[in-house]
Amino acid sequence: MASAAVSDPILRVDSLVKRFGGLKAVDGASVSVERGSITAVIGPNGAGKTTLFNLVTGFIRPDGGVIELDGRSIYRHAPYQIARCGMMRTFQLPKVLGAMTVLENMLLGGAANPGERLLGLACHPIRWRRRERELRADALELLERFRLDKHASAYAATLSGGQRKLLEMARLLMSRPRLILLDEPLAGVHPVLGQQLIEHMHALRAERGTTFLFIEHDMETVMTNADAIVVMAQGRVIAAGTPAVVRQERKVIDAYLGSNAEDAS
Repeated sequence: MASAAVSDPILRVDSLVKRFGGLKAVDGASVSVERGSITAVIGPNGAGKTTLFNLVTGFIRPDGGVIELDGRSIYRHAPYQIARCGMMRTFQLPKVLGAMTVLENMLLGGAANPGERLLGLACHPIRWRRRERELRADALELLERFRLDKHASAYAATLSGGQRKLLEMARLLMSRPRLILLDEPLAGVHPVLGQQLIEHMHALRAERGTTFLFIEHDMETVMTNADAIVVMAQGRVIAAGTPAVVRQERKVIDAYLGSNAEDAS
């Protein structure tokens, strides 16, 4: 099934395919994500949701299809190239550098630092020092926003799982991405920290126009926070639309939501 049409897609995926041997992990999936939206991807385990994220962000190579970001093809681009185009992602298990401090982790996410190259260090000392001061100020501001400022000098390995997810999301923002993909952001997270993540999504969408695409199994969170929902099963998109529309789809109820969805509607 094709995804629901959107008027201003920042991300368009069409007929995407990925095979692992004889298994089609993603089987002709098509997804459109509206610019400035919060869109959820749901489906049973093994539906192909994380594989879809890995394909879109370049961590695995697709076997066919179309991937466009802002109308530009990023098909088979490397992850760093896609990140430079303005799309970044988090993982189910947060990726932080535990032997570095929280602040140092943040500074690694900063973009356009002339001090990263020997030539820049040698030829533009004033410029790179100024840029490092700017990045440090940005990092401290984000840490305060995510309530991690008290941990700035602590090693990232000392953070809880939920705090690491907050740090991973805050570090992404150092590069000011236009589209952020979150892979099960609430999994294993204390409800208070999970609510903080959701609040940050809405605030960043309102302040920066950031678009979010996230995978989540908590249906209450999805139904109350997503503008649109994409439903996957067996590697295919079986439905897409607003929460009100998706929860009424018989194939969605049969594949994932179950009879309770009908009772609640």
